[in-house]
Amino acid sequence: MTRLLMDEGEFRKALAAEDYAAAHALILAWPAEAATQSKEAYLLLLRTARRQRQMAVLAEYLAKAPRRLLGLPRLQLEAGYAARARGDDAAALKHFAAAGTPGRLQGAVTLAGLGQAAEARSLLQAFLADQPAEPSAWRLLGDLEQAEGRWSEAAQAYAAARNLAPGRIAAWQPLVELLLARDDQPALLQALAAITPVLDGLADPQPFHRLGLRLALAAGDLAAAQAHLDAQPAPEPGDVLPLLQAQRLAGALEAAQAILDRLLASHPQVASLQQEAVLLALAHIDRLAATDRVAAMAAATALAERWPERPEARGKRLELGLTGRNFGALIAQIEALPEAAERVAWGVKLLQRLRRSNRLETAEAMAQRLLQAEGEAVPLLEAAGVVARQRGNHALAYARFAAAHRQGADAAAREMAREALQLDRHAEAAALLQPVVAAHPQDRSAWLWLAEAQQRLDPEAALRTYAAGCAQAPDYERLWRGRAELAARFAGMEAGLAILALAEAQLPRQASLLRLRIRFLLKLGLEAEAAALLAEVEADFAADGGLRDLAIELHLDRCDFAAALPRIETLPVETPAERARQARFRGRYHALRWEIEPAEAAFRAALAAHPLEEHAAFPLTRLCILTQRAEEGFAVQQEHSRRKRARGASSNPNQGLAGALVNELRIDPAPLAVARAAREAGDHATLARLVRDNPHNTGTAIALLAGWRFDRGLPAGVELPAAAGGRPIPASVIQYWDEDAPPEDLQRLMASWPQLLPGWAYRCFSHRQALAWLQQHATPEVMLAYRRAREPARKSDILRLAVLLRDGGVYADADDRCLKDLTPLLAGRSLVLWQEQFGTAGNNFIAVIPGHPVIAEALAQATLATLEGYSGTLWLETGPGAMSRALASHLAAQADPLGPLDRGEILLLDTVAMRRHVAFHLQAAYKSAGRHWVRDRHAW
Repeated sequence: MTRLLMDEGEFRKALAAEDYAAAHALILAWPAEAATQSKEAYLLLLRTARRQRQMAVLAEYLAKAPRRLLGLPRLQLEAGYAARARGDDAAALKHFAAAGTPGRLQGAVTLAGLGQAAEARSLLQAFLADQPAEPSAWRLLGDLEQAEGRWSEAAQAYAAARNLAPGRIAAWQPLVELLLARDDQPALLQALAAITPVLDGLADPQPFHRLGLRLALAAGDLAAAQAHLDAQPAPEPGDVLPLLQAQRLAGALEAAQAILDRLLASHPQVASLQQEAVLLALAHIDRLAATDRVAAMAAATALAERWPERPEARGKRLELGLTGRNFGALIAQIEALPEAAERVAWGVKLLQRLRRSNRLETAEAMAQRLLQAEGEAVPLLEAAGVVARQRGNHALAYARFAAAHRQGADAAAREMAREALQLDRHAEAAALLQPVVAAHPQDRSAWLWLAEAQQRLDPEAALRTYAAGCAQAPDYERLWRGRAELAARFAGMEAGLAILALAEAQLPRQASLLRLRIRFLLKLGLEAEAAALLAEVEADFAADGGLRDLAIELHLDRCDFAAALPRIETLPVETPAERARQARFRGRYHALRWEIEPAEAAFRAALAAHPLEEHAAFPLTRLCILTQRAEEGFAVQQEHSRRKRARGASSNPNQGLAGALVNELRIDPAPLAVARAAREAGDHATLARLVRDNPHNTGTAIALLAGWRFDRGLPAGVELPAAAGGRPIPASVIQYWDEDAPPEDLQRLMASWPQLLPGWAYRCFSHRQALAWLQQHATPEVMLAYRRAREPARKSDILRLAVLLRDGGVYADADDRCLKDLTPLLAGRSLVLWQEQFGTAGNNFIAVIPGHPVIAEALAQATLATLEGYSGTLWLETGPGAMSRALASHLAAQADPLGPLDRGEILLLDTVAMRRHVAFHLQAAYKSAGRHWVRDRHAW
């Protein structure tokens, strides 16, 4: 017995020394009567080899095991371990199956590793039925449940494992990790509460306090987290940092500072703690800035000096500087930053701050300084380009984006194109944008700009681009709107309405599309339909300024002054642009009513509020023409043009009808000055003499015609009663289109005349038909003038006068729509014309008896101007200018110059009255196809 004990001691020493051969020899040396001890010793040898990961030794001694041990479950268990270690899972499972209850656990482990979860779960349940107190089995069951997403079952299994060994930190880990991953707040709070009873009696509670800190933070219980931290004599910075960050974010800055000070005392060199110190100081500064910006700036300066190497410390001082106004000091601080990238980044922020606060001149000065210092860094170039864009200097903006592009900023090509559009460099813009949309088909703005660039170059290509853009971005309303507008311009309003219908099918109801539909209806002369639609949708989009403005325009177009004025007076006037808009509407309101002084005051107020208010500059010029103040009109146009050029936009004040008229009136200022004085004095005799003495002076003709309306104080829209008797105006309508078949959109407008005037004669002359008629009925001079006329508009001017002189009747331009029966209007009249807002007599609508002297004189002037080869404006030579001079000459030859107008024999319809009968100057596709000879709208 003594020898056996000694041998057992030697055996254990051999195992401890991993001398398995010696241990095996000792077992073999034991006598037969020690069979039980030798069996246990042999199993211990196998188990020890396994636990020491000596799988080769394990396999060796399994092979040498005595035959009497081969059937033992524990030897089968070790054989299963060995088989699993060498990758023979099938043999392992066989051995584990023969090992009884312990083998079920290891069989489950093996099956789980093979992904056979159902079989593994079955073995585990069988094992736990016999051995419910085995924590590892519950952990494995939890792993299986978690892998299949059965979170509640996994939590229950992990909780069972923890409850079997609550004092072991490892027993808590699987459950805690699951709860943290699931962010299960109630379960986290329960786990946190369960830790407290475990702490009593533990020799080393620190691991549990660390776990409690994690749970408390995850559950959002900062007080519990603080308690677990305080219970740790030497907390690790990595454990505490999440609490510091949570307290900082929660605004518990004092508590966070106390913890940080404690940690820094024991870990002064830990970088993460130093970083947190800076972040906490920044939070203190942010809090201070809310009440005392000066103190906050002082603290930020101190922080930057304390941590000069930390960008966030330097950045806080700069950030506070951006909220102030001392931009000179701020840019000096930016320039003093050590890193170029940092200087550039803060320079960009400075420019953005200045731009957003509308300090554009300061922003430009800072941009120049920064660009000079930083060698034109790309981000600065791009930010400076935006500054130049906002200032309206598109040439400078283009140059800056181009410089960024040369340095490799591909995205700058997009911005270059945007500026090229503003500079009317459409071909360049299109060339820049083609590769952009090819590389980035989702860039909907690029599609829009490309289509806009192509409009002037190739409208059909632009329409294709719009269609492609709409296909790529079907929810982008601006693409649909641009497509509809372009289709309307080049294919007619109906084509635009068809595109709008497609857009409305793709998009939710939008005010912008409704506005466009209403405008299209108005351009078709369908004011009633437009008004009905506006009334239907206005309440649904009460906050939409565009619909509000459109309602005012429509009321003014329909001359519903009682409805327009209250809307004008309640417009917002917070910004200069809003004040300019209200003043412009007010000016148009008064101008339509021939209230010249308040109209002029309103237009000047619009220009004062917003110097680039184009819709006020041109009406103001027209008022100056109307009142014989050509030099003032010239000054208005020159100043407006100067301001546009200063913003980088192109402008030629001599382009357009208003510019041409101003220049015409300035040629001979002397009679114009006399005419103005006579008109203001109501001296019609002097005006008539001036017209007789200057029959080719358009300014004196305007003075006489406008003077009649001013002197009589006629209300807007009045139609003076007709004189009794006299020859009637023939019930016939003529129109002209130089080609045999007018475009479809014009055909629809022209059809309104025979439709609303049934029983009237109607004829539309083509160029070929006009030649035939003139050959038969006109003088050789008129025929020659028609042949020499190069422009279709000039040919039309000559033809209408020739036909009306011989036959009388009604002439209407092809883009005018008849709105009602004209018979009552024409009864008792010898001549009916529209008096334009220049005070002139228009020639787009003429109703006259045959042989009228006004028509004869207008035809004579038009014929002479054409035969003499004048190269002036058609409007002046053969159009309303000639008609106005002819009418003024006819009136001036009368004993009572204003008598024919006062008696209603000659009727001059103002715009208000004209719109009751005829919708004029409507949109038509030909005007956008290079065939429209005048761009100015003659009405207000």
